[in-house]
Amino acid sequence: MTGEGFFSFIETGTRALLVTFALVAGYIILRRMARQMRKGVDIATRQSIEGLDMHWGEEGRLYVGLELTDTQGKITIHFEGDPNTEAAASHILEPETLQVNEDFDVPAYAHSIVIATDSERIYRRLPVRL
Repeated sequence: MTGEGFFSFIETGTRALLVTFALVAGYIILRRMARQMRKGVDIATRQSIEGLDMHWGEEGRLYVGLELTDTQGKITIHFEGDPNTEAAASHILEPETLQVNEDFDVPAYAHSIVIATDSERIYRRLPVRL
């Protein structure tokens, strides 16, 4: 075997390995994407929050009203604001009915509310204070 034949053999083997690697990587990526899409569809089809009502009360507290489709699991509510500030403690509710009506003290830095259940998460800007 000459030197030129040897380099040709190495070049062909390298190309075969690269093509095989690309095919395996593509297969793995497509499988993971398909799995995540199925999970997303499952989560999207199990909507548990039907309605949301928010307004400011007389004492500066935020009234949050939720209409639920089922009462399974917990509801977590927390407020988001400036990333440099420390996060406020989450409020965990365990509803017994399909209606949840709660008042919350809102931190001064907060500009949005996050309501999370087992199957979905809702982000909403806080209503304007009057």
